[in-house]
Amino acid sequence: MKNKNDIKGEKNNKNSKSELVVALSLVTHLGVIMFITIGISLAIGYFLDIWLHTTPIFIIIFIFIGLGASIRNMYIMLTKSFKK
Repeated sequence: MKNKNDIKGEKNNKNSKSELVVALSLVTHLGVIMFITIGISLAIGYFLDIWLHTTPIFIIIFIFIGLGASIRNMYIMLTKSFKK
């Protein structure tokens, strides 16, 4: 027969596992958002450079735009996550 301390220990163990899963999913989601945002920006810059026959100026510009957008998206997502 289980006593009250065993039941509390099981609940704490389940809570810590669920918190770990939530944290890992948040980190994974942030990584995917960063990768996609910077990748799309890089592709836009690359195709603009090919189309306009320029040096890699648009690649550099759009990489910085992608970095800024990904940092903004991460900030928004983290603030929403911590409000919960």
